[in-house]
Amino acid sequence: MMKKYEKITRNDKRQALNALNGMPDMVITEKIDGSNASFRLDNGELRVFSRRQELDEHNTLNGFYNWVVENINVRYLEEGLIYFGEWLTKH
Repeated sequence: MMKKYEKITRNDKRQALNALNGMPDMVITEKIDGSNASFRLDNGELRVFSRRQELDEHNTLNGFYNWVVENINVRYLEEGLIYFGEWLTKH
């Protein structure tokens, strides 16, 4: 059975400023949204993924595949771990 989550209400700027009253260390910023991306070492081979599929030189997730191949040294990766992150690109 799939759980239905409650609707998240969106506050306007005035409501956000009221919520900050008395909280000088809080900062509200815009939401940065990228693409889910990951890589892992699999039997000595570097494998790169988007959220739903494995990437290659033809399907790069806007350059993520290329960045991993050019910048990740497999000597420092641990077999069995998946390294997750967000891939941000200019839209």
